[in-house]
Amino acid sequence: MLHITPILAVAASTLSPAWTRRSIGGAAAAIVGLGGSAPAAAFEAGADQEISGLVVLRVAEVCAFQEKLLRTLALCGNGKPKAVAPVDQFGNGYCDNQAYSVNPVQIVFGTGILLRNSNLDGNLKLMIQEEVPPPKRDAAIKDAVVIMNTFNKLVNTASTYTTFEGDDLLLIADIYAEARQNLARFFDFLPAEAKDRFYNYADSVRKYEEKVSKEDGIDRMKL
Repeated sequence: MLHITPILAVAASTLSPAWTRRSIGGAAAAIVGLGGSAPAAAFEAGADQEISGLVVLRVAEVCAFQEKLLRTLALCGNGKPKAVAPVDQFGNGYCDNQAYSVNPVQIVFGTGILLRNSNLDGNLKLMIQEEVPPPKRDAAIKDAVVIMNTFNKLVNTASTYTTFEGDDLLLIADIYAEARQNLARFFDFLPAEAKDRFYNYADSVRKYEEKVSKEDGIDRMKL
């Protein structure tokens, strides 16, 4: 049975090698004023480190996926059989309780993996220091706090449940939507050049992953 934790873990682990090698250390150094700026040269997906704004975009992508999955499962009653039910690209039904179901522990555990692998807090700080213009930094800091508090809200809310029903899944999906929207709005603090650069980086990584997945005979998980 495919639960929410493996989905979050896979989504996060696809990003983690570069973070664990160089980005986390670079972010920590930058926070104390020792780090250099991110390279301006063309980004090479699969080779260069994923850092700062690219990481933030990738976390937003995970939130978008989780939100869509939870809303789909809510329509099914969280894996309960349904006469006419949606299926994934592999033909697995969302409503037959054989492939998909979600419980609160999985949300809590998966969110912890996502935040740890992404070093989201550190990468938001790095964005503020290296990408956000000085006049906007105070406002960006406040928004970064809101973003991290939204993930705390996600964990705290999920922790109040022992099981999920349809409406519960919609509540959790709404928190993922809130996180996704907050992450997206954070890029409004960046100059147009920096924003376009990170969007292009993210597109490059997405295409690289799709290419590698096809070569390995594995499709990207889609809804």
